[in-house]
Amino acid sequence: FHGTKDQLFPIDKTARPIVQQVAQRLPNSQISYQEHQGAHEAPPAVVQQGLEWFLNDKPISPTKFAQKGSTAAPAPAARRT
Repeated sequence: FHGTKDQLFPIDKTARPIVQQVAQRLPNSQISYQEHQGAHEAPPAVVQQGLEWFLNDKPISPTKFAQKGSTAAPAPAARRT
């Protein structure tokens, strides 16, 4: 995840190009990436979703994320590989 207003690590120069590079180098992998409307921070809803994904190894539901009231844009459902 990465904040769209991050001034410490601007999203266009860090997260977005890195995600594209990983996708190109590992075409068979499933990447879970999402952007939130904050700065250089980890909103509680994003942290909770990441923990659920890591601990349960289950697909992330974008609708579940949206129901928590976050302004973050959810990533497509993904599995840890």
